[in-house]
This record gives sequence, C-alpha cells and structure tokens, in this order.
Amino acid sequence: MNILLAYGYARESVATYFDAALRAEHRVVTCGPSADRPQDVPCSPIEQVQDILARLPEGFRPELFWWIESHTVFLPRGVGTLDCPTVAYETAGLWNHFWAARFVRDYDIVAVNRRRPDVYQAAGNQRVFSLPNAAADWMVADVFAERAVDVAFLGTFNPTIYPDRVRLLGRLRQLADRHGLKVRVANGLKPDDLAELYRSSKIVFNAGTLGEGLNMRVLEAMSCGALCFTENGTLPGVSQFFEPGRHLVLFEEDDFEEQLLHYLRHDAERLSIAAAGQAEVLARHRYVDRIHQVLAEVAALDREPGAKPWRPRSERLLDQAAVEYFRGLNGAARQTLAELSGVAPDHPELPHAVAVVEAAIGQADAQELFKGALARTPSPVTALSYARWLLEQGHLDEAEVIGNDLAEWQRKTGLPWFRTYFPHRWDFMRVEWLGVGLADRRDEAQAEFLAIQRLAVLAEIAMKREDLEAARDLLRALGNARPKHWEIWSKLGTVARDLERVDEAIACFRRALDLNPFDFAARFNLAAMLSFGSAPEASIRRVRDLALENYALGQDVIALNVPGVDSIILYASLNRAAAAHALLGESQEALACWRRSLEIRPDQPEVLALAEGRMVVPARFHQEPVLDTTAGTLWLVAARSGWEPSLAAFIAAPPPDTALVLHCGAKDAEQFGSEVAEFLDARRLDPREIPDVLLVDDSQASLVATCRRVAAVVDNGDDVALSVAEALGIPMRSLPSAGE
Repeated sequence: MNILLAYGYARESVATYFDAALRAEHRVVTCGPSADRPQDVPCSPIEQVQDILARLPEGFRPELFWWIESHTVFLPRGVGTLDCPTVAYETAGLWNHFWAARFVRDYDIVAVNRRRPDVYQAAGNQRVFSLPNAAADWMVADVFAERAVDVAFLGTFNPTIYPDRVRLLGRLRQLADRHGLKVRVANGLKPDDLAELYRSSKIVFNAGTLGEGLNMRVLEAMSCGALCFTENGTLPGVSQFFEPGRHLVLFEEDDFEEQLLHYLRHDAERLSIAAAGQAEVLARHRYVDRIHQVLAEVAALDREPGAKPWRPRSERLLDQAAVEYFRGLNGAARQTLAELSGVAPDHPELPHAVAVVEAAIGQADAQELFKGALARTPSPVTALSYARWLLEQGHLDEAEVIGNDLAEWQRKTGLPWFRTYFPHRWDFMRVEWLGVGLADRRDEAQAEFLAIQRLAVLAEIAMKREDLEAARDLLRALGNARPKHWEIWSKLGTVARDLERVDEAIACFRRALDLNPFDFAARFNLAAMLSFGSAPEASIRRVRDLALENYALGQDVIALNVPGVDSIILYASLNRAAAAHALLGESQEALACWRRSLEIRPDQPEVLALAEGRMVVPARFHQEPVLDTTAGTLWLVAARSGWEPSLAAFIAAPPPDTALVLHCGAKDAEQFGSEVAEFLDARRLDPREIPDVLLVDDSQASLVATCRRVAAVVDNGDDVALSVAEALGIPMRSLPSAGE
C-alpha cells in the first residue's frame, strides 16, 4: 500500500517507530517539518495537503493518508479534500483532548492513545478506536543480564501537570538515600540512550500518567527486560493488557516503598515477572501489531470517493485556530482567525478568540477586544480570560469586578460554556479542564470549575494588593477545594509567613512539600521559618537537612532540563547547608559545601572568603550572617574566664594583620556576648570600630581552626585554652605586643 505518513520528525517520537515498521511492508513517503532528519516532502508546521500532493515523488499516489501527532508541530490543513482514506493518530504526548478532538474531525478514522474515545465521538468524530502504544523490536534485551541500576525513571517532570508523579519521585529519592539504592532519573534521552538505561535497570518506575493507562514507558521497560513497576488505578489501565503480579507489578500509594524494596531483595521473583512481561509484549504489543489494527479499520471503512462528512468551513477554521494557538503558533492563529472573519464575521466565538490571540501576541488594544468579546459573547470563559489578562496588566479593580461575577456570566449567554476553548493562559487552564472532566458537562462540574477559578483570581488580586488577611482566607478556601494542589499551599505558606504566623507557615510549607517534594521555594521558606529567632539545635539540623535535600533534588531536576530551573538551586542550597553545618560545629562539612558551591559558581566572593578562612561564621546570638576580617592571622582566646586581659592587651596594641577571636568555651554564648559588650562599653569603645575582634561559641571554634588561619591559642592560664590547643594541634603562646 502507498502510505503518505504525515508527522513532525523528532528522534524520540512515536511516529518514527511507526515509520520504520511501516516501511517493512509498504511504500511510505513522509511529509512534515523536521527537528533533525529531513522528511521526504519537507513542510512548514502548517501546510495545505493539496500542496503536499503536488510535491510527491513521481508515480506515487497515496492510498492512505496517516497523520501522527508528534513533538515537532505539524498541523496539515485541508485533509477533507483528499480522495483516499485518512487516519489521525492522537498519541497523547502533548495534547489536551479538548483541542485535539476538534482538530481531527475531518479524518475518516481517529485512533486515540490513552484517551477516552467518547470524548472524540462527542466532538463529532464518527469512527474512533483505541490504539495503545507499542514496543520496538530493536529494544529487546536479555532479562537475566547484569543490571547496575536499581530503579530508573525516564519522562516529563512537571509538578503542575504531574503532581502525583513528582511526589512519588521525591519519595523514591528519600528511599534511595535511606537504603543506598542506585536510582537514575532522566528526560529527553535519544532512543539508543533510553534503551541502554532500561537495559541496565532492574526496575523501571512508572507513575503520574493522569489516568491515561498504557504509556510507552510500560512497554519499553518490559521489552528491555526490566520489571515494570507502575501505579494501580489508571483507566484504561494496564491491567486490561497485562496480568498484575505475572507480567508487571502494580503498587498502591501506601505500599510504594515496601514493594520496591521487596522486588529489589528477591531477584528470582523479579526476574520471573520481568521475563513473563517481556514475552507478553513481544507476542501482542509490537508496532506491527498496531499497524495491522489500523489497516483493519481502514479496510472496514465503508465509503465512496468524496463521501467524507463535510462541516462548515467556519467550524474548520475555528478548530484550526484553536490548535494553532494551543501549540504556540500565535501568528498562524491570527491569520486563521482573519480568514474566519471573512467567512463568518458574526461567529459568536470569534471575538473572544481574537482577543486571546492578540493578547498572547502582545497587542496594546487587547483590553478593548476583550470588552467587545464580553459584550457580544458573555460566556464565563470569556470573562475568565479577560480577568486573567487584567491581572497581568495590573488592573486589579477591574479584574476583581469580573472575577466576582464569574458565576453570573454563565446565565448571560445561550452559548455552551465549554465551546469557548481559547482560554487565556492556557497552560494553567489545561490542568483545570482535566480536573473537572470536559466529557461530562454536568451543571455541578461547571459550577465547581467557575467557583475555583473565582477563588484563584480573587486570591491573586489580594496578593498583588498585599491584602494578606484576604489572601489568606481565599487561599485557604482554594486549598479546601483543591487539597492536592501544591502551589496553593506554597502560596498560603508565604502569606502566613508575611503575617508572622510562623507555625501556620511551617505547616503550609510542609504540606506543599508532601505534595511536591521538588518545590524548592517551599523548602527554602520552610528552612527560613525554622531558623526564625534563636533556633534550637534540632531546628538547625532540620535546616541543614532541608538544604541538603534541596541540593540532591536540584541535581535531578536540572538533569531533567525542567524549564525555569537552573543552578542557582544548587549553590544556594549548598550555602545554606554550609551555614547550618557551621552553626552545628560541623566544620569540615561546612567547608566541603562551600567548596562545592564555588565549583558551581566561582564568582561568590563571600563564599570564597569563607572557604579560604577570610570570613568567619559568627556565634548564633549574632544577627549578622557573617563577620568579615581581612587579617592574615587569627589569635584564639579560649577561656571561661580570664579573657579580659587578653582583649585589653589586644585593643591597646593590636598586632598588624591579626584578628583576635574570643571563644566563650562552655559559657552561655548570649551571656558571654553581653559581658564582652559591657567590657567594651566601659571603655567607651564601639564594637563596630574593632572589626578584628570576633566572638565565637563552642560550635565555631573548630571552624575557625579548620580555616587554617589560627596561628596560636593565647595562653591565659585557663585549662580550657590548653584543651582547645591540644584538640586543634596548634601551639599556645602569649599575646604578642605591638610590633612583635
């Protein structure tokens, strides 16, 4: 069969696997844009199919047009004009089915991967069937080969879209730290590297699939001979294709760690399941099996040439513009809407679509467009888009008026609210659409959606106004409505912090971290709350642990190339951990953290000064974060008493390039600081005028020494001085006089 295969080329795309499998039995010509390898017929992201036909190889007449969604955007237009059968395969890689179901309405057959066929049927698609993912033959590996990685995960890391996945990955990291497991977390690997990772892994972890069932990770892991360890309850679930406990392992929320450790400790049981899973995949779930399913549907298609169901051109254009906007092609969406304006200038959804696209492009008159859209099509989604745009522009009063009336807008229009699918700030909206379930358009689902959006808009307004009490109340209501939305609790913690509600802030930040262990801002804020005031040692240890967790998790996130995350997480975490180490007297650990921080970002003069001993972390009772000295030599006075003569001698005749360090020994640090302040005050001396006198407590003395700048311990006749000198291995001397 002559197959015109349409997709945007990307090496890791499902479409490339279908391409290779189809060529074994059919003549295939590919068309579309490419991020790497040129297609047979190169195309722009948006191309008319009739123009593609004019550029086909001589003698090639397509008997099937097959479009496959891929990471590289390709949105062919005019599919309804083809005189051969057409198939669209929606792979669920990047699309929300709300948009995708409308884009594919001109295809004869729609195959959906991990999506609900009824959503597509409700959107007007006549023939829809499920086509699960498949496994590539070349990935197959020996189940019983040596495997060095205990647990691997490869996939998208986005706490907003995959909150459960991110939370479980955080638990996996903690489990690995406790038991010394070798865990690999990665994203964006090329197919060869992906296969190599799975072939070297005992267990492949799979979770957070938004209830979408059999994803590629499951099949690729099983074909590579690893044990697939996946969550239970996904619909359509993997249990429709594989037998749990025989082909793979399903885990529940409360037995996640227990089951992982069980299969890592019982090799024979793990290998038996992995071998059975691989055999089942090779028997029924290869790409050739999926191709046969598609061609069977095509063969059963009862149609005459030109018998495709025709839809009004205006509907096609609206669908096309929506998809272009969703995929970030705002310029193309603008052109499509201009074409729609010429075809159907009175289309009720046109004003809102134009306003959203122009706002995304950055047009200054977007406000007038939104006002016009709201007057002409007063739908709740139009109102919500306008409110969010007003928020971005800082028009808080106007946004508040619109936000308060969101529920009223639904009663002001006869247009079904779910039809306006051009929401402003669509990435946020995408998650909310999935949350309320668009396939089920019940009144209560609509009401819940609008109530949540109203709270979100008003909470953001209150935060921008710094009306903290109002923001707190709104965020608490929003958290009750969406208890698993980690961002709400993180924001609520920030508001509680600013209100000086320390315990509440700590509780909120901890809840945010329970939901998303990779919320670095929450971890930093929690550490700051635990450090509030004179923190006890237990809190300082917790701050240290939080900072070290941030560093470890940050390495994973940066390795996954998560947008908006950079190395600042790493060195900021190390610096905080170092300060906590120092306060706990863990001097070597503090220095190690500072040195690692400098490896990440060398241009940190204060950290460099700490690592080289030119700056000393003060005792806990000091409010300043550091006390600086440029002295080349430090003299340490260690004493419970008898420090006054040494300090008086130093003040009277300070040796050049020398700083005096007063170590309180076992004395209470705060009391010792008061005594020194009184000593200086009696002599009418301002401590700030004596920058080369430093006060440290027990936790700091060893830090000063490990900076390799303590020349000697001052012999003031106190036993403490002798014990400190012996512990540090440095000589005891009398305080030198000036010029010595």
